Amino acid sequence: MATFFSRRSSFFEHVFLSLEKHPPQPIVWVSVFSGVIALRFFVISASHGLPSDRFNDLVVYFLQDYFLFGVLLLLLWLWLSSFLSLRVAQLSHTLLWGSWLAFIPPAIDVLWTGGSTYWSIYLLDGLGGLFANYITFFGHLPPAVVYFGTKISVFFGIFFTGLLVFFKTRSLFKVLINTAVVYTIFFVMASFPSWFGLVSFLVSDGILPSSVTFANVVGLVASPTSFFGVSFDNISLALSYKFNIVYFVLIFLLGNILFFFHSRRFFVLLWKNVLRLPQVFFVSGLVLIGLVIGLVIFPPAYSLFDVFGLFALLVLLISAVCAWSSSVLINDLFDQKIDRISNPHRPLVAGVMSEDSCRQWIFVFVTLSLLGSLVVHIVFFFLFLLFHIATTFYSAPPFRLKRTPFLATAVSAFSSLLFVFCGYLLANPDQSLSFFPWRVFLLLFLTYTLSLPIKDFRDISGDRHDGVYTIPVLFGLEWGKVIVGSGVFLSFLSSVFFLNEAKLFFPSLFFGSLAFWTVLSSKEHSSSDKKIFARLFSPTFYTLAWYIFSYVFLFGFLCLFFLLPS
Repeated sequence: MATFFSRRSSFFEHVFLSLEKHPPQPIVWVSVFSGVIALRFFVISASHGLPSDRFNDLVVYFLQDYFLFGVLLLLLWLWLSSFLSLRVAQLSHTLLWGSWLAFIPPAIDVLWTGGSTYWSIYLLDGLGGLFANYITFFGHLPPAVVYFGTKISVFFGIFFTGLLVFFKTRSLFKVLINTAVVYTIFFVMASFPSWFGLVSFLVSDGILPSSVTFANVVGLVASPTSFFGVSFDNISLALSYKFNIVYFVLIFLLGNILFFFHSRRFFVLLWKNVLRLPQVFFVSGLVLIGLVIGLVIFPPAYSLFDVFGLFALLVLLISAVCAWSSSVLINDLFDQKIDRISNPHRPLVAGVMSEDSCRQWIFVFVTLSLLGSLVVHIVFFFLFLLFHIATTFYSAPPFRLKRTPFLATAVSAFSSLLFVFCGYLLANPDQSLSFFPWRVFLLLFLTYTLSLPIKDFRDISGDRHDGVYTIPVLFGLEWGKVIVGSGVFLSFLSSVFFLNEAKLFFPSLFFGSLAFWTVLSSKEHSSSDKKIFARLFSPTFYTLAWYIFSYVFLFGFLCLFFLLPS
């Protein structure tokens, strides 16, 4: 008997060790996980039918499992990595196999009941009911509820993580600790909407969790929702729609924490490279500009501070930053000749990031941006998809449109406008571009086309070497400053005509002139300018965008002051 258990122990230990040696790449991990969730979706749909014939509803139905089990796996990953002091990569393959736990509940419940009964993946109740179910292993569910498959799934999760803990520590005490923590993680995720409701009532209404009832929780988390201009009226999927939005934010945060523990140095290196603050503020500002335009045209008849509405806005902002980050990496991948001259500190040309790693992170950022946009509404998905197509045409062969003067800035301007449209569509009840002010469209397109060349001064040497014909390359540095500065000046001045507001003439003249002077006085970065005062009044090609964005920000406030109804 002892020999039998010893052999089984050695077998499982060998399995865990072999899984640690071959961590899959992000593309493989996401593809396999997606396949498991798709199989779960097929089993549920085949046994109970689809909940709706609308495509957007089916997307919500699929993503509810995708995000729930994604958050669950990330929590288990973080717990096991920290508890066992293992590198994050060592657990990658093990957790990928663990994703099959998502398939167990519907498969077992369908077999157990012959396909007649299948309960929601969520446990909804007040604090007392949650506590009763926690201490009895889901033992206080309503009589008609079938949760057998979930119980088996939780049991397997505890069993296999317990085996891993035992093989790594040989400590039964640590196995008991792991059992308590893993069970708690499973239980919290199975009842997450209830906990979210308890916290929401406490924060927004001051209602103690002990006073919140089952009906209160269901009314908050499972009722049809409307925020800004977006509404979701399918009552059977309303809960899933709301928490897909919340789970996306959690996946983004937990994924970054996991990435930080995986490699702190590379975490800082990657985000420092893609999060170029002027561009991040630019992209986020575009979404918010579009939202303000939409709210002015379509004033909401309800509070703007709906918790799920704020989460939806946060999801779009995260998606916009991820989309922009992917475009940065695509540009880095195909601009290595330029960066070796103009930006030798970039990770690719500095040799601290491989091309394969760069492609993997492009995939991660593109996936995050498309998933996040899809969570809010499918129309945002197509806008972000169009952005990725445009930025790929701009940076990558065979088109590489950035080589073509004027067309390059027009493509960049169009890509930027897509973020404005995202904000606008969030406020428009029809999720269409109807009633978008054509004057504002022309103003923004002209402004971006004329102003975006300010980014080309820092790369003039590399662009010339690679045959990229920007304005500074075509006309030289000094004349390039005059042309680009004049374009920025005209951008400010044109607002008077496109917005048809004479009161903006003198503010636009002032900020346009200031921007023109700033472009003309900009220079190469100099390490000799150590005094803060000298740096403040001596713009460089690296800080030029900050100056222009600050002028635009101040001028934008004046525009709101003059244009918004009092």
